[in-house]
Formats: sequence, structure tokens, C-alpha cells
Amino acid sequence: MAEINFNVNPNDLFKGGFEPVPADRYTVVVIDSDVVVPNSGNGRMAKLVYEIIGNKDYEGRKIYDNIVFEHPVKSTEVMGVQRLNSVGTCCGLPHKIRDTAELHGKAMDVSVGVKNSKDYGDQNFIKKYLPRASAQEEKPQDAGAVKTPSFIKK
Repeated sequence: MAEINFNVNPNDLFKGGFEPVPADRYTVVVIDSDVVVPNSGNGRMAKLVYEIIGNKDYEGRKIYDNIVFEHPVKSTEVMGVQRLNSVGTCCGLPHKIRDTAELHGKAMDVSVGVKNSKDYGDQNFIKKYLPRASAQEEKPQDAGAVKTPSFIKK
């Protein structure tokens, strides 16, 4: 057993949130990342977590993305490298990324789809990575302004 010392609050209950967001275009910010070996044991994979911002219905919802960028199957690697290039470019990092933490706090748009998995049910996936649509519409004094994501305490 482990000591928890936790006060239960019946006014702060889990409200779900595992249902996928509808297929659409969303502005997201990268909030977490890691580089791991895929379950197959072959290659390297970037695991990225995005948080939706600027959308009153889905603000704060998470979208998960696994990008295999090194793999012995060339077609798998090429697709992953292209996806990671798209993420870096859309986040404004068109240079060598030494650490995935360089992506944290960077905003971009993503086109999100919904697919059905026999093991996990409906899930979101990234169909396309896009530069922020609002970037062209921002006023000069607002350029680069991004809402503070939920993981940063104010």
C-alpha cells in the first residue's frame, strides 16, 4: 500500500473527455513530448501531445501523435520524417531540432480526423499539419501572441 493523504471533493468529479474531438481544423500548442523506441523495437518515435487552444468548445482537449522518424522500412521512415518536418516548419522551427522540448509552447493548426480502432474505439489522428490560419489575420501588436496553455501555471 502507499500513503496518499488525499481529500475527496465530490464537487470536482471526472467528467469524461476520452471521446475524440470532431474532425475539423484546430489550433494546437505542443505541451509534451518524448522520443522512444516503438513497440516493434525498430527505430525511434517522437511522441507529441498537443492541446487545443482558441476553441470554446474544445479548449484544453488533448490530441496525441506518434511519429516514427527512424525505421528500417524506408517508406515508414520517409513518412515520419516528412511529418516531423511539417511539425517543425509549422511551429516556426525550420532548422535542426536538438530536443523535442524546442517544440513546447509552439502553436500551429492541425487537420484532425477520427478513425475507429477495434481495440480502442474512435480515436483522433492528425491528417495534416498547417501553419496557423490566424497568423495572417493577427494585428501587428498581437503577432506571435498565444494563449497560455493549461500546463503553465499563471
